[in-house]
Amino acid sequence: MSFDPDSDPIPHGLTQLSIPTVHAFQNRVSLFKYLSPVECRVMAELTERRSYADGEVIQREGEPASGLHIVDKGEVEVSQRDFMGRDKLVTTIIAQEHFGETSILSNPIATATVTARGPVEVLVMSQTVFTNLLHRSESFGVRLLRALCEDLSNRLREAREQLVRS
Repeated sequence: MSFDPDSDPIPHGLTQLSIPTVHAFQNRVSLFKYLSPVECRVMAELTERRSYADGEVIQREGEPASGLHIVDKGEVEVSQRDFMGRDKLVTTIIAQEHFGETSILSNPIATATVTARGPVEVLVMSQTVFTNLLHRSESFGVRLLRALCEDLSNRLREAREQLVRS
């Protein structure tokens, strides 16, 4: 079962995005590459937009995470504590990329500290909303999880290559 714009409209109370906005969102965010425009619209509408100032902590390692974050504008730094307790920069995430995947898949505790580098806007999807979407449509869930697995696989490959070069 998949979403059908005629029989399964956007949930009541949500402001619908324009078709050009949906296409732009779908083309920019790798997680949405296998979704239909209607599914992409539903995903976009079920996120919460949050803004952060330069240097503001979005999530702190070891504390409860708030969900999947898609960076819409700006960039964030991801750091983790080393065995001496010092923060070490792991990576920088730019617009159209995401973080917080583990908080919606298995672990609601942040595995890294994420800090805004300059003004940042993110779209946040909670674990509850994500799980409800997966249960609503098997086909939708498979395509969304496929994109998520591809992104995580690419990150793992890049991390492994970086370790080899070090």
